[in-house]
Amino acid sequence: WRVGVAGREVRWRRGLQMNDARDVAFATEARLLGEGESLTFGAAGRSTETNVPWVTVQTPAGMFFGGLLWSGGWAIEASGEASATSLVARWDGGEAAVPADGVLEGVHGFFGAVAGGEAEISAAMRTFVIDGLRGGREFPALVSYNTWFVHGAHIDEAIARREIAEAAKVGGELFQLDAGWYEGAGSHGAYDFTSGLGSWKVDETRFPHGLRAVGEDARAHGMRFGLWVEPERADLATVGRGDGPREEWLATTDGLYRPGLANDEAGYAQVCLAHPDAWNWALAHMVRLVDQEGVQYFVVDSNDWVNCTREGHGHGATDGAFAHVQALYRLLAALRERFPELLVENCAGG
Repeated sequence: WRVGVAGREVRWRRGLQMNDARDVAFATEARLLGEGESLTFGAAGRSTETNVPWVTVQTPAGMFFGGLLWSGGWAIEASGEASATSLVARWDGGEAAVPADGVLEGVHGFFGAVAGGEAEISAAMRTFVIDGLRGGREFPALVSYNTWFVHGAHIDEAIARREIAEAAKVGGELFQLDAGWYEGAGSHGAYDFTSGLGSWKVDETRFPHGLRAVGEDARAHGMRFGLWVEPERADLATVGRGDGPREEWLATTDGLYRPGLANDEAGYAQVCLAHPDAWNWALAHMVRLVDQEGVQYFVVDSNDWVNCTREGHGHGATDGAFAHVQALYRLLAALRERFPELLVENCAGG
């Protein structure tokens, strides 16, 4: 979108990984643009890595706000004019080809204005999200307990059952079993969740009764059962083995899994969901976890990002990231259609 706003005080928010000395995640930035001055902010990878796709401008009558509904790269440009600011919010990830049927769904954006400040914007956004995006479905504001911050990947059935009982005592409504439930997790320390990623195989040594037993215990204590997954990334040790991904599904940029590293040193790679077989693989595993393990809530994480340029994935050399994000959205839509009551938290996917 492109909008002219009567005002020149522009505000935006930094992202999770700013890579500067301040290292303050999600801090507010502000700049009063003079006539002829401009600024551009955005993110090259995941949408909230360096900045959040969101902007506000103070006006004489209130505040303008706007943003993008997108999990990949983006940019917002602001230019000061005589008594106003010109704003442009756009996708910033290469070029996308229009398919043969002539239909290409692009990045979704939104903007609005309130006769007030941040509190009024918050109220307006809440109405937009619930009525405009969720079709009137309210957010279940669940009191959640997550195993990660105490135990990391060194988690097992006995610890989980103990934590369930403690969480229930303080009114927990959702028990989230975070990374570490699959074979190989934690091999290099408590917070190593990359080892074993992509196998989708429950570690039977640590969870001898499977994840369903943990979920049933959570439900017996009045809580829903949530599980962490990262379908977009895999430990290279799982590639081509068992239920792991196939090498031809892995995303590469100019032939490399992780630019700057030789492939035999990469350790892990992104799974390009634009490849139809990779998409079906991820969906099948998530469906199985709901059907067989009783998962009611997914924490869908993503901890690496490349713009795939590999041939044979259903995208071109310039729109790999675009196609991957669209495939992720189709994956989430398929889960919603099959399991209407399933809750999904987009932990790092925008």
